Amino acid sequence: MAITLYYSRYSRAERVRWLLEELGVDYTLESASIEKGLNETAEYKAVHPLGKVPALRIDDRVMLESGAMCIHLADRYTDKGLAVPIDSSERAEYLQWILFACTELEPPLTWHYYHTSGWEEAKRDPTQAAYGLEQFNLAAAVIADHLSDREYMVDNRFTTADIVVGAVLGMARGLGILPPSLRDYGKRVGTRPAARAARAD
Repeated sequence: MAITLYYSRYSRAERVRWLLEELGVDYTLESASIEKGLNETAEYKAVHPLGKVPALRIDDRVMLESGAMCIHLADRYTDKGLAVPIDSSERAEYLQWILFACTELEPPLTWHYYHTSGWEEAKRDPTQAAYGLEQFNLAAAVIADHLSDREYMVDNRFTTADIVVGAVLGMARGLGILPPSLRDYGKRVGTRPAARAARAD
């Protein structure tokens, strides 16, 4: 199986690369650097029509959503132990936390980022920045409460749910807004060798 990850640093591609590193499978990185504008080229938009990063090519099929990529890859390599089996009673919780990270935890974080440093100053609104931070902290508190009596998100073992949640918390750490209640967990998952490798270049 040939795997190509269209990649840009400081993007959602890092969580997919982290998973690929954890899986220990061969893959190719294809630059779609946002900083260099490569994601806006006609060549890349033939892969991802919206010019967003990442995209993932597996043989001749292309995937566009990073959460779906992570679920699919972990399921394809079930022998690596990073997925919760589909017939397991904990499968629903596993999917829940992956999607919670993508839909509840990350969007307010990125909104806060846009209104503090991501957009040009004329577009920034302190009220919107504060709203994003408030909503992020509410979602982060749900994660912290869930982790109050466990080390990992599901089945008390490291899974793809920890990669997706951990990647979002890594963004928060980079912005200096990671809640103290999640710092130990963020360090535990974010300093894994595969996580470091995913941020190597």
